[in-house]
Amino acid sequence: MYFFSPIRLSLQTIFILSLVTWLFTSCADNTPDAPESELESTVDINWKWEMMESPTSEHIRGLSVVNDSVVWISGTKGCVYLTINGGYSWDNLSIPGAETLDFRDIHAESET
Repeated sequence: MYFFSPIRLSLQTIFILSLVTWLFTSCADNTPDAPESELESTVDINWKWEMMESPTSEHIRGLSVVNDSVVWISGTKGCVYLTINGGYSWDNLSIPGAETLDFRDIHAESET
């Protein structure tokens, strides 16, 4: 049987309570100091959803958005596609011989 000493138990309790308190206070106060009028002027409210055709009939599993124009996708049967114009056209960069692979993730930092 394992017994906690009262001092050790108290230190553990204090540590856990202070950690929880710190987490709650640091997460709760995440509002910027700028006035609301400044915040509203920096928000782009002109975003919209636009339906686009998929470049493949394969299941898309991975997505890496580099910027507004450059997006990489990957998926089943070794498919890898790249767009440099925001999805209006796609280049098939699938790896020859990788048809049996399932690419579940992709990470990109540029269009090359």
